[in-house]
Amino acid sequence: MAAVHGKDATLTVNAGALTGFANDASLSRSAETAETTVFGLSAKTFVAGLKDGTFSSSGFYDKTATTGSVYILEAVYAANASVACVYRPAGAGAGHYSYAFNAILTQFDITGSVGDAVAISFELQIDGAVTPTTI
Repeated sequence: MAAVHGKDATLTVNAGALTGFANDASLSRSAETAETTVFGLSAKTFVAGLKDGTFSSSGFYDKTATTGSVYILEAVYAANASVACVYRPAGAGAGHYSYAFNAILTQFDITGSVGDAVAISFELQIDGAVTPTTI
């Protein structure tokens, strides 16, 4: 088993590097099916349908102009459009997977409390296909 540690993950959204601010990420993909079962069969049958996906991440609030996490995500929120994203769950090393996709920001939360660092979390709806490649 060739397990890898998550500490090396990288993430860019709309060409903005969120790697140094994020501490959690999740790429979720699914495929629809349509049932095609007919009379006389004793088990259901299906055909493959459309694919779908979401990406979510969380981490820390940084207000640095042009490079901070909030600056990057506020720009994506303001654009209200599909943007390019790249997620590398095991980092940018040779032989690791890179997942490229376009996505629309559907949720963006900023939370803070008196006893903790201000945090961000966001969710992206994948717009089209996810392209996995080996680096």
